[in-house]
Order: sequence, then structure tokens, then C-alpha cells
Amino acid sequence: MLMECAHCGLPVGGGVWRDGRGYCCYGCYLASRIVGVSVDGESGAAWGVLRLAVGAMLSMTVMMTALLLYTGSVEGHLVSVFRWVMLVQAVPATVLLAWPFVLGGVEELRRGRLSLDALVAVGSLTAMGVSVVATVRGVGHVYFDTATMLLTLVTLGKLIEASAKTLAGQWLDALERLLPSRATRLRDDDQSESVPCCDLRTGDRLLVALGEPFPADGDLLAGRSVVEEAAFTGEWRPRDVGPGGSVIAGTIHGGSGAVTMRVRAVEGDLLLRRIVERVRQAQRQPGRVERLARRAAAWLTPCVFLLAVGAGAAWLAVGDPVRAGRAALAVLVVACPCAMGIAAPLATALAISRAAATGAIVRGGDVLESLGLLGHVFFDKTGTLTLGRPADTAHAHDQPRPDALAVVAELGRMGIAVSLLSGDTAGASADMARRLGIRDVHAPKRPDEKADLIATARSARRDVAVAMVGDGINDAPALAQADVGVALSDASDLARHAGDVLLLNARLATLPHLIRLARRTRRVIRQNLAWAIAYNTVALATAAAGLLHPLLAAVLMAISCLTVVGNSFRVKANDAQTWERGTAPRR
Repeated sequence: MLMECAHCGLPVGGGVWRDGRGYCCYGCYLASRIVGVSVDGESGAAWGVLRLAVGAMLSMTVMMTALLLYTGSVEGHLVSVFRWVMLVQAVPATVLLAWPFVLGGVEELRRGRLSLDALVAVGSLTAMGVSVVATVRGVGHVYFDTATMLLTLVTLGKLIEASAKTLAGQWLDALERLLPSRATRLRDDDQSESVPCCDLRTGDRLLVALGEPFPADGDLLAGRSVVEEAAFTGEWRPRDVGPGGSVIAGTIHGGSGAVTMRVRAVEGDLLLRRIVERVRQAQRQPGRVERLARRAAAWLTPCVFLLAVGAGAAWLAVGDPVRAGRAALAVLVVACPCAMGIAAPLATALAISRAAATGAIVRGGDVLESLGLLGHVFFDKTGTLTLGRPADTAHAHDQPRPDALAVVAELGRMGIAVSLLSGDTAGASADMARRLGIRDVHAPKRPDEKADLIATARSARRDVAVAMVGDGINDAPALAQADVGVALSDASDLARHAGDVLLLNARLATLPHLIRLARRTRRVIRQNLAWAIAYNTVALATAAAGLLHPLLAAVLMAISCLTVVGNSFRVKANDAQTWERGTAPRR
């Protein structure tokens, strides 16, 4: 299992380790220092800002000086003078901006790996070294602008990337901030006292004023409340709660007057805490495509070094040392393994957060991939497609959930086969299937028979994934056997633990929405990987051919990485209006 970045919350593979914390990239480390999230406080943040500002200013000055030389505005002995001016400016800029990449590259080498940090450090220092020698000797080309602007562009690009990646964890941060720091506890003599929420214990009685958040999970003892739980379940309709009804920590007490509640769960047992932990665990579980992309990114860096050496040697062999140096340097600078490295994890993390915000907890990247390949869904009947209780006690076989008919129809429009798999009698199951438009019925089935049927369906259709949606103890074997096991929030504990997806709002309408999200995520990941592969192939070939200036290569590398970041945010396409109506959007 991977650790998570201390800044953005994404999984840390190789990453950067500073001050005892792990960061997924140097940009996140720098961003954490700039916003003050570092062990050395405001001084660390101030130093990070100052170092970046001074380094960037010097780099821009070097760039403007170099433009004068490129345009031929400076001639004669002034060319040498301007080169020395650039050297004086470039040395401190390189020292300020390069050392984090050098440290990162060295740390990766100690682990037996080459990383983007190594490429940036070698490319910049090589350009700097060649330029210093040419300036001192008075012969040859100088690349001070490439050396410094590469560092500036990569640093700024990493900062933008880090800021974008933090959005993947914003929902979790916002959810945790819903919890109050203090609560009003009632003593045995009914006198109230203000206590920290961390001091609460199960069984405590709490007084919650109108407009205040509930400080713990519990049950109302007196009074009534209208509670909005959209942040937890994605359900936008407020819920009316009376004595005996349950409330969730972090939701706001609405209605009229104060209420009294009894604490049922505190700290790590709170629903809010468990949701956050499950989502974070899911984001640490990479999918198959993500693992392949990371391995490809890890192999790209050493291949780039070999290509740079080969390109330089080839141009030297044909007697063109100037183009040899330019080609080797451009190859080192233009490669963008980070675009491949973040192509899948960023999109996956955004999708898992988006799913959680609408009431569905997805256990990991593999589950999300399977959801995107879903071709067959088996539904349990009682308590899943139905309410699990008779609507008319006089007639006593149970009413379908309000959204069941629409969900079955929507899945059919999405090209997904739907079957009913029940332990109930054949007659009762057939009648419910007829009412909901389901043609394929398997009943009555024991738990082991349900699991065997799921296994048979999986082996028969290897090109698609098979899901089981259930809520009871008898569904647990089938949920575990399916490619994707979907459990409702009011399911048994065994079913919830066996499921790969937990629907917190117990609304079946969440399922089509989730499948569309997974399909959109798969498309975005494929686009990201296609772009990363195409970019690196074309850019490296152009650079090796000596057709790409190193400075332009630095700009292209930064643009490539930001393109992948920007495309990943298409996963979070806003479909809130259709979601609130309880139906998934068509695409």
C-alpha cells in the first residue's frame, strides 16, 4: 500500500521526502512550504517564496539579456561582456532553484531509480557547465537562458500542478472541517458544560442549539430536527428527525429550538471519520492502468539518458559538435515522465472524491476500472430493489424502491444487462421482475448458489465486468465473488464489508451515475496516456534530430505536464442538476 502525499493527498510512489514527510513531487513539497504547511513554520514558507521569487527574477533577467544576443543587437567585444553578465546572474539563480532537484535526483538514485528530478538537474547543470566553459574560453555557444528558465518553468509548472492536485482532496478536507471543536454536554444534574469533542464518550447526553453542527453520531432524545446530509450521502433533500432518530456528526441541526441527543460513536468510529479514511485508502490503491503507467514513467527516464548520449554521439560522429550538444541537451530537457506518471492517479483520485461527494465510496482504482467496464448487473430483490417492508400490512411480497424502475431502464439504455438474483420464491421474484422490467430472473437461490451464478457469468463474459448489488448477509458471498460488489448503506455489516462500493444514501439512482463517472474516468486516463506517449515520442525524436532548441524544449515539457493535469479535471464534469432530480445524465 502506498503512502499519501502530505500536501495533496495523492499516493506517494518514489516522491520527495523532506522533514520526515512524503510528497508525491517537488511541486507539492514547495507548495506546502509556501502555504506554511511545514515543520519549520513561517520561516520555511518565507524562504520558499523568497528563493522562488529571486530565482525567477534572475532567470528572467538572463532571458532578456540572451534575447539581445539572439537578435544581433550586441556585437564585437560586448558579446563577451554580456556573456559574463549572464554568468553572474545565472549562477545564483541555478543555485537557488536547482538544489531541490539535485537532492531529489540523488535520493532516487539511492533507491536505484532515475526520476524527473534527475533529468531536470542534469539538463540544467549541463547547460550551465557548457555555458561557463564557453564564457571563460570565449569560444562556443552559451545556454544560460536554458539552464535557468528550465528550472523556473519546471518549478512554476510543478507549483501549478500541485495546486491542481490538492483539489482531489478538497472534499475530504471540507468534510473534516464540518466537525465542531467543542460540544455542550449535560451532566447527571442536567447542568450543561462545554467540553472538547475529543473528550466525548458513548452514552453522553449533548445539547445542540439551532444552527449548530452535531458533534457526534447519535440518537435524538428530545426535540425535532431537519438535517441536511448532502455532504455525506449526496442526498439533497433534508431529513426530518424526531426522538429515536439517528443524526450524523458534522450535519447541521435545523428546524426550531434546541435538541438533546445521546452519543453513539465518537472520534475514529464517527461515520465522517470512517468515510474519510475509506476514501483515502481507496486513493492509495492504484488501478491496473495506473500501475502500468508508473512503471512506464520509471523506465522513461533512463531511456532518455541513453537517447541523449546516443544523439550527442551521433552528431559528433558526423562532425557537428554544436548540434551534438544542443541535441543532447534538448533530449534531457524535453522529456516529460511526469505527464505519464500523473496521467492515471490524478484522474482516479478526482473520480473517487467525486463519487464520495455524491454518496458512493469506491474502494480503489481497480474497482473504478471495473465499474467503467461493467456489462452485467445482478440485483438482489428484498431490501435492494425493494424497500424490504410491506407498504400495506393488510396485504403484506413488498414494494419496489422509488427509483428502482428508472434505474433498471437507465442501465438498459447504457447497454448493461440486468438480472434479478433472489433467495425469495420464484413467484414473488418473477412478479417483482415483471414490475421493474427485468427479464432475467434466478430464484430461489441459496447464498452459495448466488456466488456460483456470479462466477459463471464472469467466466462467460470475460470482456466485461460483472456487478452484484445486495444488502443482506446472504448476499455477501455473491458480493465478494463479483468484479464489483455494491452494498447499500442500510445493508448488513457483512455485506458492507464484502462490497467494493458502498452507497451511503441507499439510493439505487447513484449506480448509473457512478458507472458514467467511471467510464468518463477511463476515457480521460486513455487520453492522458495517449497524449503522454505521443508527446514524448515526437518531442524526443525532434530533439534527438537536433531540430529543437533547448529553451523551447523546456517550455514544451511544462506545457505537456499541465495539459495532462487540465484534462484530468474533465472527470469532475458537473452534473449536479440531473443528479438532484435523481437521474443520471445521458451522454
